Amino acid sequence: MRKLFMIMILVMVWAVFAVGRASEPGRTDAGASNVEQQVGRRAHAAADDNPYADLYQGILHRTVKAGFPGLAVYIRTPEEGVWIGTGGYADLETQTRIRPESLFYSASHLKIFTATAIMMLWDAGLIDLDATIDHYLPADISSRLANAGKAKVRNLLSHTSGIPNYILTSPWENDPLKSTWRDDIESILDKEADFEPGTMFTYCNTNFVLLAVILDQIAGDHADFLSQRIFQPLGMTRTYYRKEAGLPRPPFLITPYLDRYNDGTLESTGDVFPTIRQNHAYGAGGLLADLADYARFSEALFGGELVSPAALQMMSTLQGPGVPWGYGLGMFVRPMAGVDEAKFGRSYGHGGRGYFGSMEMNVFPKAGVTIGVATNYGYPGFMTPVQDVFETLERQFADAVFNKRAAPPAEAAARLDAAKRPALPNAARQDSR
Repeated sequence: MRKLFMIMILVMVWAVFAVGRASEPGRTDAGASNVEQQVGRRAHAAADDNPYADLYQGILHRTVKAGFPGLAVYIRTPEEGVWIGTGGYADLETQTRIRPESLFYSASHLKIFTATAIMMLWDAGLIDLDATIDHYLPADISSRLANAGKAKVRNLLSHTSGIPNYILTSPWENDPLKSTWRDDIESILDKEADFEPGTMFTYCNTNFVLLAVILDQIAGDHADFLSQRIFQPLGMTRTYYRKEAGLPRPPFLITPYLDRYNDGTLESTGDVFPTIRQNHAYGAGGLLADLADYARFSEALFGGELVSPAALQMMSTLQGPGVPWGYGLGMFVRPMAGVDEAKFGRSYGHGGRGYFGSMEMNVFPKAGVTIGVATNYGYPGFMTPVQDVFETLERQFADAVFNKRAAPPAEAAARLDAAKRPALPNAARQDSR
């Protein structure tokens, strides 16, 4: 049991894109409102009207068959508008299908929300990105935190602080259902720094939990700030973080699955998921939303609705030495393989990998394109054949969106063919639809 919960904290982030075709709406989940049912119908209608629906569906169909419990994808282009596709199951035991309004775990995708909130404070003149973090953190944390008097707010945002990562030290596995984000932070206090601030890039969840604490100190409860300044103004009614009504099990919440022994057998973690997520959701990961809400945020950010042009420019500018793929302030920045950068520009966004699922949401501002993907297949801290397939979707869907090519790259096709199928119920082995 200790191993089962320990691997949850291994969260990785890469930038991946994916696209798919709508499945049948399926059964109406208990608690679904008329409004929610209408959202699902509108999304499916938009998907069916898309002239490239069959192209996208082919990729989704093939990917679900590789062994995913469920997948959902979102794509917006200037020509075709919004297309949302789903395939597979939100819950294998009840045979409940993934729907457009299914709620997926953000994992580290929450980091771009936290970074945006910090930049909103910067726009308001309430925070100095070049001030050391001991100016903003509570004394009981800063007095015991390595690099607190050296690392700047900017270093937290860019993963160049040198502060230890609690993923390597947190004792929470001793009592996973009762421990909280505070235990994560406590585990890295009084520890030595990993490196001098600004000299290296090391992806570190601690940085963004500390940013949430800074938000608490400046603006009050950061969860209230996100709700009042981002979720509510943008109409993100399908987004849940720490205080929204319906938590910890809001309607349409997916059931996550994990292949923890890498033998193709999926275990449900739905019994512990809501409690662990609620206890540890603090700045670095843990949001719940449907893909349309995740996309609403990303498109608003790059559409100038949330921060100033100067703030967005800083967020989207590469920071620090040795940054893989490119990282700005709370977001990944990079060209996409197979996409004409001169014509379509780079991709900007964030994703996440975690015990309770994986997702990506990325924007090509120059092209006016948004692509997102989410799954309830959990990342166990190592590469399984199915997780390996998820990591190949980036080039397949970018190729489909920008080049309108149906054939996936040879490497991705080979991985899809080689992927081991999880031990799913017979009904879950049918083609996605």
